[in-house]
Amino acid sequence: MDLHKLKSEEIRGFDTVRSVELEHQVRRELHDARMDIYNPAARAGGRIRGLKRTLARLLTLRAPVTSSVVKRK
Repeated sequence: MDLHKLKSEEIRGFDTVRSVELEHQVRRELHDARMDIYNPAARAGGRIRGLKRTLARLLTLRAPVTSSVVKRK
């Protein structure tokens, strides 16, 4: 599974346990991508950006949904 290419629809289909496991995997791959000195910076940049976006999607979709829209009278 390409963790840096996960879409929101795919993430919504996961349960909480799978979401937490996926978060740990994304964080590990993000760490490994940053620490890999033999990977060219051009390739690593896109992968790091994709991993960060996936991590943000995971955390956002797992957060409880709160109504931020205020009803106007």
